[in-house]
Amino acid sequence: MWVGIHQSAKAKHDGIRRDTTVGGGTEPDDDTLLEAMRRELKEEYGTVFASECLIEELPIPTETNKGTSGTVKTYTWFLIIHQGPSEPVLQAEECAAFRWWSLDSVEAGFSLEFFSDGKKRMLLRSLEAAKSIRPSLFKE
Repeated sequence: MWVGIHQSAKAKHDGIRRDTTVGGGTEPDDDTLLEAMRRELKEEYGTVFASECLIEELPIPTETNKGTSGTVKTYTWFLIIHQGPSEPVLQAEECAAFRWWSLDSVEAGFSLEFFSDGKKRMLLRSLEAAKSIRPSLFKE
């Protein structure tokens, strides 16, 4: 199994562009969280790539926290399985680079200097949940 991760085109407050996964927020036209995830996937990685993906909500409790600006953020995680031959077409204002990471690389700690601690925890938690609903993806 491989995990698709891109480098953010925007630097954080510390000046570092971090590696991240596809994601974003809901918009008024999104009827469901799944619709919002599909839209974000298309926006960041392109329509063809997105059409080749299966998306399932992961059984992880919804997490809510207060952002640095004081806004409350609620997180829902999804398993995105890319089944096609295409590579993502990156949205330049969102994604600076893309690469596939082997599951071993992710579980071993990946680019420790690029992932925030919160993103590391989220990825590892998501992988554990994905193993529980799709164990066949993780067999050698």
